[in-house]
Amino acid sequence: MKIEAGKLTHNAANSSFEALMGGKNNRIVDIPIDDLVATENQPFRVVNDERMKILVDDIKINGVLEPILVIAENGKYRILAGHRRTAASRLAGKETVPAIIQNGKKNEKLIIVNTNLPQRENFLPSELAKAYKLQQEGYKEENKSLDQMASDTGSSKRMIQYYIKLNNLIEQLLELVDQKIITVKAGAKLSILDNASQKTVFDFIIKNKIKKIDEIEADNIAANNRYVGYTSDAYLCALFLKGKGKKEDNYKYDSYIIGTKEVADIKSGISDICSCRRLIDSTVLTKTEYIKFTKAKEMIEKQLKAIQKILDKK
Repeated sequence: MKIEAGKLTHNAANSSFEALMGGKNNRIVDIPIDDLVATENQPFRVVNDERMKILVDDIKINGVLEPILVIAENGKYRILAGHRRTAASRLAGKETVPAIIQNGKKNEKLIIVNTNLPQRENFLPSELAKAYKLQQEGYKEENKSLDQMASDTGSSKRMIQYYIKLNNLIEQLLELVDQKIITVKAGAKLSILDNASQKTVFDFIIKNKIKKIDEIEADNIAANNRYVGYTSDAYLCALFLKGKGKKEDNYKYDSYIIGTKEVADIKSGISDICSCRRLIDSTVLTKTEYIKFTKAKEMIEKQLKAIQKILDKK
């Protein structure tokens, strides 16, 4: 999912080129393109798409109209802003790129984010996630809060928090957020899962061709994970495939051989619950917690009886 930059307000970004670089009197120099190197792990992707082709054609005719921003480092010039313009210049056959060389100790993280945001028309959620995280780190270095960051950029604090949480997703799930299969808010909810549980969710989505996971479904997955300690394929089947006739479609044979390994997860889960320190020592639950506990216990007992009934058949 691309986010249109026009829908975001970046007051800090719009003024950053002057404020962060120390005013308008910055000398522009032409730097040999082979002397330019990228900043590793910067948030913004350089993709050879249709927009890149348009930029290449424009540079062939008009050159690079807005200089890139670099810092001298180890005999080269590391790009802070202008990775796409540099890549397009290479494709256009340019030997040099106009640039402003940053001097002095400026906040590099804020420069990278605040000077890149105005240069793009839209962003993937993964790009905004990494950009907001980098921007937050820059604000922390200046002893500024997330509230101040939200105020300066004109963005919602909660929205920023949603995007920052996406950085805790495994790459496969983050890619599904970019593809709009998982919403941004749902991705933020799923970010609390451990990597193994996230991989289980990803495999389930791909295997069952799930088209959409929204915030409510993600909240259910996260809540179950907090209670049980992990996310199982069986739970996801119950959540997404119940009554849809898809679960049975996954089984193509007329008969199956099973053994104790098929119930190992059940045994392990029950063992974990029985050895829970809160149960051993006895604990107090609120009314809401007790109702949830009782309903879950009744559901487990019902399913165990169903399994026993199947196995008792001759």
